[in-house]
Amino acid sequence: MPWSGSDQLDDMDPVAVMEQYFTDILSLKAEPHETPLAPLLLTVSGDIDSDQALRDLERGLGDLGVAAFTPPPGLGASQTMDIVSTLAVAVAQEQLGYVVRAPAPGEPAAAAWQMALYILSHGYEGRLGKKAIAERGLIYYIDSSYQSDGRNGWISLGIGVDPHKLPAMKQLLRETLAGLLANPPSQQEMDEARNHLLGRHVSAVQSNPELAGRLARDWLWYGQALSYEELQHRLNAVQRQDIIELLPAFIDGTTVSILNPEAVPASTPTLGVVKP
Repeated sequence: MPWSGSDQLDDMDPVAVMEQYFTDILSLKAEPHETPLAPLLLTVSGDIDSDQALRDLERGLGDLGVAAFTPPPGLGASQTMDIVSTLAVAVAQEQLGYVVRAPAPGEPAAAAWQMALYILSHGYEGRLGKKAIAERGLIYYIDSSYQSDGRNGWISLGIGVDPHKLPAMKQLLRETLAGLLANPPSQQEMDEARNHLLGRHVSAVQSNPELAGRLARDWLWYGQALSYEELQHRLNAVQRQDIIELLPAFIDGTTVSILNPEAVPASTPTLGVVKP
């Protein structure tokens, strides 16, 4: 099928190029703003007097207008594609990526998708991390994340890999995704995912900037600060069958390979899309 995304990318950073493809695939291009941006949300974190902080914010920022917020468009149906793109200049590490649309954070199904991602990959761990790093030594890292713009959700993987190992890593990614269907997550894997997500809620952010950042993200994602009890309720509601039922959509995403120029024969187009 034809590819309508970017075929000319100026940035030669393979991570940035891959992220641009993710943006195109998900149709997340921002529309230009005709008026200057103004704050939608301000967060303050620290050992503060809340009443005094509000007075200080009002005094310093009270004259700023409030930007009109236009909700981002909803994403369409997911597509399964295999995108291959080459850089103009060779780099030490090529990039292998995977992206798939997911429920928005506020939707009941979002917790199950977050748990499924943990089971697949969380850094050097998860099914993919253990196979790719500990067992086969194919890669340096996996950056796996669940993301949202407040209305839409998506899951992405970014993998740095030596050029000569990328074909094997790509095959392992496909096998591991398919293995989620052939060997669905166990109750033990679910429990580990739930405990990790709850534990990270407590321990992941410690500094004032980190706390303020999470508060801002929570308001964007949920419309309120997400308490430990609310997260626990969301995660405890997930049943094993919920994860099994989402897996066909979870593994139906798009693979992106960002290659060095010499990794593709001269007769091969620099950009191609394969529909399995």
